[in-house]
Amino acid sequence: MRWRIERAGTVTSTSDLVWRRAAEGAEEGLVVLAREQTAGRGRHGRRWLSPPGNLYASWLLRPGAVPVGPASLSLVGGLAVRDALIAAGVPEGTLGLKWPNDILAGDAKLGGVLLEGRGEAEAGTIVVGVGVNIAVAPEGAGRPTVCLHDLGVSAVTVERLLALLLERFADRYRRWRRGGFAAQRGEWMVAAYGIGDMTSLRIGGERLEGRFVDVDAEGALWLELAPGCRRRFMAGELLFAGRERGLPAAD
Repeated sequence: MRWRIERAGTVTSTSDLVWRRAAEGAEEGLVVLAREQTAGRGRHGRRWLSPPGNLYASWLLRPGAVPVGPASLSLVGGLAVRDALIAAGVPEGTLGLKWPNDILAGDAKLGGVLLEGRGEAEAGTIVVGVGVNIAVAPEGAGRPTVCLHDLGVSAVTVERLLALLLERFADRYRRWRRGGFAAQRGEWMVAAYGIGDMTSLRIGGERLEGRFVDVDAEGALWLELAPGCRRRFMAGELLFAGRERGLPAAD
């Protein structure tokens, strides 16, 4: 992977800039790093609060034909962020991966990955957006948040963390293109947040209650809705009672 980094000040969204470059014919490996985003976004159309001091970056991928659907690349991206944070000095046991795209420290959100693909005309084109709280833990994100400075990791800079992240992502992306998510699934499961716990899966306006039992080789979530009744989901939002707003505390 030949990364080419464009640095910007204040932007609407780093992913917006990457999509613009993609439409102009940019090759795989383009990276946009911004100091601040005014319209950063997370999953389900949520706003990603993006004050200066944190990492906001997106990059362009053109994987073409791959062994599995691209959705599992979100989980691979989470593993790469986790790799980079450990290399930056965050204790490994502190970090968890919440399906499908959040990086946590304890119960608090430290970062996230947003995977985007657009239309048949851009088939085989993916933009990966990553945000990591380094100096600031923004409020109003719908759950507790934390930053690296809160964790006692104050020496790492945005540039250093980006370098670590791109190095780790390139390796995991190469492995994903060759064998899909299956070969990295074991590592993801070791860091899985809430495995075995009761949870609520929100899909649009529907909410299903069950036990989080597995993530399979394609990155799909398995919920046990009742004893002996398991269902597979490729999309949705997991909420854990007592840990996130919108759910009552557990009894």
